[in-house]
Amino acid sequence: MDHTRRDLLGLLTVAGLATGQSRPAVARKAAMRVGSAGGELPSIETRPEPAVPPVREGHAVSGTARLWWWDTGGTRPAIVLLHPATGSGLIWRYQQQAFVNAGFRVIGYSRRGAAGSTKGEPGDRTSALDDLNAVVAAIGLSRFHLLGTAGGAFTAMAFARAMPERLLSLVIANSLLSVTGGEINPMLQNIQLSALQTLPDEVRELGPAYRVSNPAGTARWVELTHGSEVARSSPAGKKMPPGGDGKAGASRPPPPGGMTLEDLRAVRLPVLLIAGDADLLAPPPLMNVFTRYLPNCRMVRLPACGHSGYWEMPALFNETVVGFIRMQGAKR
Repeated sequence: MDHTRRDLLGLLTVAGLATGQSRPAVARKAAMRVGSAGGELPSIETRPEPAVPPVREGHAVSGTARLWWWDTGGTRPAIVLLHPATGSGLIWRYQQQAFVNAGFRVIGYSRRGAAGSTKGEPGDRTSALDDLNAVVAAIGLSRFHLLGTAGGAFTAMAFARAMPERLLSLVIANSLLSVTGGEINPMLQNIQLSALQTLPDEVRELGPAYRVSNPAGTARWVELTHGSEVARSSPAGKKMPPGGDGKAGASRPPPPGGMTLEDLRAVRLPVLLIAGDADLLAPPPLMNVFTRYLPNCRMVRLPACGHSGYWEMPALFNETVVGFIRMQGAKR
């Protein structure tokens, strides 16, 4: 059994025990999902998105920007979700109820220029870390689990470096982490990021297995990303105003270069990396380099998955995240 499969089975077992499933049942389900039982296909999501739980909503002021947030509420441990650059706080439809059912309070927000949030005035030098601080302060969080995917993970890792005392754990999914240096540089050249940016968002960020298996889900992802009137319905059922650019999607993330591999050594929090085997932007060999620098890290690969694990394989994604966070609680 390889390292990825061993870690995945362990995390899914913890998640299953937390929800009352038996260890053999969870192990069998995990085996099917990683494609080892009779050659079955991985669990590409083909069901309609689930109903979202009740949430409260508001806006946090950060510099000259107003940032829209939602919160499932309660006093349970909180997970804060940071969306990719091509999305908004609306994209977590498959995570909201699943994480609530697992016993967590769930919070998400739209970064500047994404659905419901303004860009702020020109010249506003408030950082993405300031924005995250403003949101959690408005909601009243002191410590929390932080999950960032793709461009959102840039902010998540920077927050972990700057304020580790605020975090209980860190999940990084499908991301380059804005890291350069060492063996990463030739990998970035071979990925050819500039060429990939010319592709349609759904081709670049959804794996081919998902696009072929779930055309309706692909269309819904595009709808949420580009901010149609239907997509701008908030989790509480209100119509959302567009972001500052008139679209749900924020501006493109900056090119990698915000930190070095050596900088990762300072992040001593428990870290889970989630990679997609079909991810064009952050392929598993690149993300695996991070495991050699993060001192308290494990990595799991989602088979046949592209750059959007939260959407393409949400059941496996959610169970992996829940299992990881449960394991941190068991260690304390």
